[in-house]
Amino acid sequence: MIKKVMSLDIDFFFPEMNTYQKYFDVDLTPNQSWQVVKWKAEKNKKKLTFEPCNFALEYVKKILINKCKGAKVIGIKEHDEILEVLRQNKCENADLYNFDFHEDICYGNEDDEPNLENWIQFARQENLIKRIAWISQDGSRKTGLSTICASTMCWKDCDEDMLPDFDLLVVCTSRHFTPPKYWYLNRMLRKIATGGGK
Repeated sequence: MIKKVMSLDIDFFFPEMNTYQKYFDVDLTPNQSWQVVKWKAEKNKKKLTFEPCNFALEYVKKILINKCKGAKVIGIKEHDEILEVLRQNKCENADLYNFDFHEDICYGNEDDEPNLENWIQFARQENLIKRIAWISQDGSRKTGLSTICASTMCWKDCDEDMLPDFDLLVVCTSRHFTPPKYWYLNRMLRKIATGGGK
């Protein structure tokens, strides 16, 4: 039975997220949206690197090698797809460790359907997950808009020995929030978790 789930959103690696996410347009395709983000950043004279944090990458690689040895490893494109993964793997009141720039619990929308901003609420309603630990970036912001209680800490404050051995690893690309040239990280990190890469 799946009891410990690590959810890794690739946008976790991008500390500039707060600066450039205000330029996103989710009504466009991810590639189009990223063209707009770069254009608006240049127009507003924002010097953005759109590069992942190498320190955070190395930190996660160690976790994948040491804490995901026996885990089932799955890749998804958008974070709400995790609901079907949890259902198919018969998760029941599992502990979720969400490595993500965003909280994904509630962003003030009142949608009746799950989406990439609120999927944790729906996973809780279905008793797929119970306890939630959000491992964030320094610049991540908690919304405080949900009654769900999650433990929250920056990855820099979360030592590897504070984490369990995981039964399931789900890696999400989050294409609107991850620059397209880094979408390959999903595949690369899954390969590391299964012992096939460095």
